[in-house]
Amino acid sequence: SLASIPGRWPRVGAVAGAVLAATAASSAASFGLHEYREPRYEFQLDMLSAAQWSRDNTPPGAVIGSFNAGIVGYFSGRQTVNLDGVVDGDALGAIRDRRLLAYADARCVTHLADFPFYLFWYQRYWGGDSVYVRITPVAAFSEATSRQPEAIAVDFTIWRYAAAAPCGKTAE
Repeated sequence: SLASIPGRWPRVGAVAGAVLAATAASSAASFGLHEYREPRYEFQLDMLSAAQWSRDNTPPGAVIGSFNAGIVGYFSGRQTVNLDGVVDGDALGAIRDRRLLAYADARCVTHLADFPFYLFWYQRYWGGDSVYVRITPVAAFSEATSRQPEAIAVDFTIWRYAAAAPCGKTAE
């Protein structure tokens, strides 16, 4: 009868909740197993290696600029400046105004850490000198990227960055 239906709702809700939880757990396990067997983001292991290298091989006051700053920033223990404008509105303004070099200088960047194609991709936004005259490679990481398709297999690289003037001073 219709009168007995409200008394069943707690049991129906409990069963539905259990089925939903089991489905979610099964989906998560399946995704995890697939990622373990065929990782889509394996190149992030090279970012982690770069972060650990930075922690161990740069001075505590080093400032690392990166377009992919998350892993490097979290695991390096160094101040990190995100250059792509997603997190930092000032970086977005620097990109829009084509003055990324001046922005990196103002933020006292001492190193860049990223895949080389980002430097090329953002080249028209650096402004002034080419970024390439200001950088010297100091480390490269290719353990994971070496297993990627050749078209995208590039080393995650750390460069020493030479500002136009000492931090806090203006280039003349």
